[in-house]
Amino acid sequence: MTTQVIAIADRRRRALIQQWVHDPSWALVQVESADMLRGKAHNLSAAAEARSGRVGSHRERSVIMLEGGSDRDRTWSVWVRATFSNYKAAYLAFISHAYGVALGDDDIPGYEVDHLSNKAYAPTGLEFIRIEAIPKAANHRWGVNFESRRTENTDGRPWHGLRYMSCAKLAGLLPPAGPSDAAGIDTLVAYFTSIGLDPEQARDGVGNMLQHAYWRR
Repeated sequence: MTTQVIAIADRRRRALIQQWVHDPSWALVQVESADMLRGKAHNLSAAAEARSGRVGSHRERSVIMLEGGSDRDRTWSVWVRATFSNYKAAYLAFISHAYGVALGDDDIPGYEVDHLSNKAYAPTGLEFIRIEAIPKAANHRWGVNFESRRTENTDGRPWHGLRYMSCAKLAGLLPPAGPSDAAGIDTLVAYFTSIGLDPEQARDGVGNMLQHAYWRR
């Protein structure tokens, strides 16, 4: 069972990264309200229709599942209020419903369920944020060494798309030690180039990400 769940989580991570490369505007990870997830919504083709509903026993005001067709890895997702704390249980309930897999609390060892946009970016706490299972080592390192810095320099907005930082976390990559870590930066640039970005675009994106995090107000 553990192997099956990890395989699902890995497919979902790759699908979202591929969607971001194909069209970043569709790869939303934070929205102002549930209404933004109804109808023509995130990471679906322009003509696709999505429907939203509750996940397991969780109330729809706290957790929403988006269903958008037969490709569950790409077009199904689960979203939680920024202030909702039991998001691991919500993710497991979503995986159980979407893939027909019965899960226990320890069925994704080496992974952490986390938000794809920092909760601190949500200006009211009522926004919905997409959650996924992320490799634990990468999630810790980005959170401790990078996200706390970036939060200091980020104005809250009601919606966010997937960014370089979250994409790297999804891929299980570790963050550079800082703006002077040439090897760490080159590793990220090489990865983003390998998934289809122009090398110059990839280097600019990583550089802007670091500048934003290490710039002081």
